[in-house]
Amino acid sequence: TCVYPHQGAVNLRIHAEASRSPIEFSASNLNVSSRTVIDTYVDWQPPTWAHIGEASERQQTPDLSSILEAWKFLPGGVDLPIGDIVFVIQRAPNDLTNNTRNSYSSGVNAPVLHITYVYRGYNLVDFTSTEWSEEIDGFPYTDSPDLELTYDISYGEQIVGIRFPNIWLSTENRIADAYVQFQCDEASADPVIVRIEGHRTASPGLLTTTSFDVSSRERTNSYVDWKPDSWLVEGERGAFQQTPNIRALISEIVSLPNWVPGNSIVLIFSRSPKDVNTATSRWAESGKEGGSPVLRVAYQISNSYSLSMTPSVTPSRTRTRSPSLSATPSISRTMSISISGTPTPSFVVRETTEDAAEKTANRLAILLGVVIGVSVVVVIALSIFVWKRYSRR
Repeated sequence: TCVYPHQGAVNLRIHAEASRSPIEFSASNLNVSSRTVIDTYVDWQPPTWAHIGEASERQQTPDLSSILEAWKFLPGGVDLPIGDIVFVIQRAPNDLTNNTRNSYSSGVNAPVLHITYVYRGYNLVDFTSTEWSEEIDGFPYTDSPDLELTYDISYGEQIVGIRFPNIWLSTENRIADAYVQFQCDEASADPVIVRIEGHRTASPGLLTTTSFDVSSRERTNSYVDWKPDSWLVEGERGAFQQTPNIRALISEIVSLPNWVPGNSIVLIFSRSPKDVNTATSRWAESGKEGGSPVLRVAYQISNSYSLSMTPSVTPSRTRTRSPSLSATPSISRTMSISISGTPTPSFVVRETTEDAAEKTANRLAILLGVVIGVSVVVVIALSIFVWKRYSRR
């Protein structure tokens, strides 16, 4: 926020202190200039500041994201906004002028760090099956207490359909991982390869006892072949009972034109054509007696957030005066601003003797200008009065 109007060109350089836990500012000599800064910096050529109290784009620095990116990888972690940051602002080496910009340092007009960042994370959701069907030679049945993947000792090879209702996914959800979690019903160790496909429709019908109800359904273009490990413990429900990642076929279904969040998905399990074995299987709980299969989906979420943070302490200025016999001493200034993640700041106002002297000099200069201006007006008015009086004679 502008304190005094300035229009002379100036080139400033902005660094950040190379620390995620910087020490507090103090009145000790070289407290700011002695701090180690990171190599990344941003040069700033602020335009004219013409109005006192102005806080607009003219008073905004360029994008500082490159500095923040370098700062967040300092020792101490990589997650914003953990840690405090100190910005060090000084005259750029190629600036040979004495021009400057004056900003408020504290209070309601204190500098504010605005950050817009994108958060990317994952939501993990479970969808429990409510229906299943095992089809043998085209004849399905829907009341079995277990699911044979894919061989039944009494009836032979079969195709298994499992319906998962209320899938609250949309095309905006970028699926990162998806798998079905089964629970072991009987121990089995023989090798088997199970092919996993989906019913390629946005709104699959219920699983019924109609002949060929499962095998006649259109399959997804995507499929996954699964070679499950041995299931040796009845009731086990862990990594051995998880399918591989089936996100491709789930994404294919969710991307269909008529898909609506809340629709159902039907998955189809059969023996893979690559499996040369026969009469091998894995026995899983169907859910009739507990242990229902669960479709677990992890999808990416991406949200944009904006933060505005004010200094937790008063910005500190360090001045180094060069000895000079001229009437105008040479002054170099280094400004540092400490920003913390706490939105509610507490301020400690410190004014040096030099600051007070500078303000007093400015006030005296303004007062002297006013006195001279009034004197000139009085002299002109008296001159006009005298001229008119004597001109009548």
